[in-house]
Amino acid sequence: MVATVSTTQMDCFKPESSTSRPTAFNRCSIAIEKMAPDMRLARQPIRFSRNDGEGIKVPTDWRHGNCVIYLDVLSDADSDTATLFGLAIQANVLNNLCVLKEPHLGGSIILGKDRLLNLTVLGASSPRAPIDTS
Repeated sequence: MVATVSTTQMDCFKPESSTSRPTAFNRCSIAIEKMAPDMRLARQPIRFSRNDGEGIKVPTDWRHGNCVIYLDVLSDADSDTATLFGLAIQANVLNNLCVLKEPHLGGSIILGKDRLLNLTVLGASSPRAPIDTS
């Protein structure tokens, strides 16, 4: 499996240091399902980059209600490989550890073959609000 993760690189958001709004486990579960709708394709390694023509362009997101699953590389020059299936599994881990439990704000995790992808699960102020992951 290409999407690997180190638990030391996962953080749940805290109210005093986050712009995330509370969101619901069920909303995020539906957003996660949107990440990999075709399991046959979801298991194929994909390159993620900010460069046009190099796999899937990031940042990208999957949403349901005010829950946002947000994926980006760590810097402009970075690109990394993962599977949508692996990303969905890790989004589910964040949903279970950082959304299901209070304060329901979500969290982020660094993953990918070279650990250059940042996957964030968070609550937005409204369903189409711009994302602030700072």
